[in-house]
Amino acid sequence: MISFKKVSAKAKLEALYALFYESLVAPFDGMWDDIIGHTQHWQINVQKEAAGFFAINAKNMLLNYFLKDKYLSLSRKIFQQILTKQVIKEAVVSTNHPAFMSICIDLAKSIHPHAYLFEDLQRVTINAPYLEGITNPVFKNAHGVDFQAAVKFCIDTINPPKDWLEIYYQRLITRQELYLWQDDTTQTIIGVSEARKSDTQPGLADVGMIVGKDYRKQGVGAYLLNQAKEQCYRQQLKPICSCEKDNIGSLKAIQKAGFVSRHRLVRAEF
Repeated sequence: MISFKKVSAKAKLEALYALFYESLVAPFDGMWDDIIGHTQHWQINVQKEAAGFFAINAKNMLLNYFLKDKYLSLSRKIFQQILTKQVIKEAVVSTNHPAFMSICIDLAKSIHPHAYLFEDLQRVTINAPYLEGITNPVFKNAHGVDFQAAVKFCIDTINPPKDWLEIYYQRLITRQELYLWQDDTTQTIIGVSEARKSDTQPGLADVGMIVGKDYRKQGVGAYLLNQAKEQCYRQQLKPICSCEKDNIGSLKAIQKAGFVSRHRLVRAEF
């Protein structure tokens, strides 16, 4: 008998998630991992034994699906029940998650690339680019006194939800994972970068950057990413990152900073 049980939080599935991370063939993107962690999870039971789990977001998209090895022979049957009972029309899956990817290939009407997943290939040297009007650029850890300026910079640049951003940046600053590149004379922020130590995958850190609108296409993105990589190296962490497939500027900066992409996030439609 196959049944699904709604659980209150991802933490309730700790043992199953440990097996999930072990099953991956490459690092799992940290931002995507965090997004999945805040979605509704269901435990999959077979004959009353915990066999796996799945996760669905508020838009009713399937974001994760995992079965223990002993139940993989039931994967097609279980997956079809999930699609039917939960009225799932779309899933987002990472190619480094073979079992989930394979069942999507079997049953999806179409599959389209969504994002690139990157791993560090090599250490590179990238000098700080010259920027007109910037006289005293300094790369530094963001501290509490920098919080409001960092939030304003991010909102002015990419306009994320303010409530979410404030919580996110406060956490990064507390953990010393947010960095500013700014003119120390005028306090103008050129860009920000982050190196987030993974809480679920030991030895990994997700890096990212945001470049101010006035400083794009001048090599700032690659410089910020490389500085974040150096922070990872100092802590014996392996940097990883990602970007959406249409973000050509980020793609070029990431590759210049010594990353390579072997895996993708894809959208599957059923």
